[in-house]
Amino acid sequence: MNHFCHSTGSAPETPQPESTTIGLSYDTWKAIWRRPARSTKLRWSAIPTTPARTTSRWEDAIAHYERSLALDPEHGMAAANLGVARAAAGDVPAGLAALSRAVEINPRNLPAWDNLAKLCMVAGRFGDAEAAWRAALELAPDDPPLVLALGTVVAAQQRVDEAVTLLRRAVALDSSAVSAWTQLGVALFMRHDLGSAGEALRRALALAPENLSARHHLSMVLLARGDRDSAVRELDRILLIDPAYVPARLDLAVHALDAADYDRALGHLDAA
Repeated sequence: MNHFCHSTGSAPETPQPESTTIGLSYDTWKAIWRRPARSTKLRWSAIPTTPARTTSRWEDAIAHYERSLALDPEHGMAAANLGVARAAAGDVPAGLAALSRAVEINPRNLPAWDNLAKLCMVAGRFGDAEAAWRAALELAPDDPPLVLALGTVVAAQQRVDEAVTLLRRAVALDSSAVSAWTQLGVALFMRHDLGSAGEALRRALALAPENLSARHHLSMVLLARGDRDSAVRELDRILLIDPAYVPARLDLAVHALDAADYDRALGHLDAA
């Protein structure tokens, strides 16, 4: 099931009809909430800069949906779309408020629950995100991306065993989902089940050999198992794919320092 009609990096040419709920890109949302930040503003600033012309279109959309709500305060789709437009324009708290109102008006609006959960993640409100995704899953119990999202937020709250159960269900529902295998590997690594973690991450890499997150986590699993040489090889492979991937540079700098190869360590740090 695809709940995402538009990404946060682009705006509709014209405001969408209130009968259609627009959405946030799943990949963009993940990139936002996983980056370290100290405030909602900083988290949202992780999104690539939106061109002024695009921002203006979001502002036009906001005005359109606000007019709709002024005429009919119980217009749930307008409230849901207002929430997405406000968040895409950079005002996450206002987006949260509008989406909260949307699901209050219509508790069966699945995309609104999903978008609300994503914005809660951006704001660091993991418990609220979990509650919103559980509400979404009441409407679509076997939706693979929703099960994956719930497993991810449960893992973020350090409930690792529960997360592993959910993520195993996610890969059972969709065995081709690279992100589900990756997140399962991460959760198993958090549980110190290194063998199973490595297997899950290799499943992800079999599907997408250039997936940097899966390969980076595999390097950490290998290092935890005491196989430093294999861990370093995985990091070197990452740099062949993307020489600008900072986490791999930093890890390789640490390995070089451990080997007293200071010039190599400085080279990685300079490139990071």
